[in-house]
Amino acid sequence: MLEYSFFSALIYQQLKLRPLKLVIVILSLVFLIFQIIYYFTPHKEKIDSLSIGLETILIFIFLFFFLYEEFKDVKGVPIYENYFFWISMGLFIYLGGSFFIYLGANTLEDPELVKYWFFTYIVEIIKNLLFISAIVVFSKNSKKTNTNQSLPNLDFMF
Repeated sequence: MLEYSFFSALIYQQLKLRPLKLVIVILSLVFLIFQIIYYFTPHKEKIDSLSIGLETILIFIFLFFFLYEEFKDVKGVPIYENYFFWISMGLFIYLGGSFFIYLGANTLEDPELVKYWFFTYIVEIIKNLLFISAIVVFSKNSKKTNTNQSLPNLDFMF
């Protein structure tokens, strides 16, 4: 739930359209209610695959909202110069690459699960590399904005 809250808040911050922000708030409240109900129902599973699957689908929907806004708003700046584009690509790859492994984790026996679990490490490494790219793009763009600031004219002529 903490990971979901962090990523949905980050995506919420990036969105500009109020209806899309409202959808994120409503779906997050529904997901919170689901999590509370699911927590108090008895179940015997190795991993909480239902919650992970629902969380992944919701984050995918929110990322599509972000990409929809970015592609709809045609600017002179390429999308790859936006640091959040790299974060969203990292999330897509990580969540998409580990989605079915987490969903099927309860149906596999432990030796079979260990055989496939390393795939999550591969997509996590790719996600981390894309997050590093986001940091580099962010720092490069922040240097550009700082150098273009004009200094105030403080000459006092009498």
